[in-house]
Amino acid sequence: MLKRLGALGAAIAVVTAGLGGAVAAGPADAAKNPSVRVCAVIAGKPYHGPLTLRSDDWWDFFGRTQYTAGNGCTEFRNVEKRKGYRVAVRYETMPCQQGLRPDGTWYRWGVRGERIGQSRRAVTKATGRTDLGRMVVRQHYTQCF
Repeated sequence: MLKRLGALGAAIAVVTAGLGGAVAAGPADAAKNPSVRVCAVIAGKPYHGPLTLRSDDWWDFFGRTQYTAGNGCTEFRNVEKRKGYRVAVRYETMPCQQGLRPDGTWYRWGVRGERIGQSRRAVTKATGRTDLGRMVVRQHYTQCF
């Protein structure tokens, strides 16, 4: 029984050591993957908020979201090689107010504010950084009815 447990322990140690080597090699390979950089401005000043990276794939509904740095720029790392990407913003800053009438129907009032913008599209290189340039984010207001 002890021999079996010893053999099992040795097998687990070998597998764990093998996985450790594979995991350690992962970040080195990941550094070779390309990245996408974009800067955003709103009203002439750096935009601080979420940016979403979108690919050309129709099934990529949500994309990856990151916040910008102090200068309004961000870099999405480890993207796929030779694939089309763009960065988009659609962020609600002020939601509509809503209430329930005494007769049980809902109504809305107020102003809805959102930030909207989109960068140009570019295809990533095999390695290195692809710059999408500077994108403009606009603050948009609509009346709630």
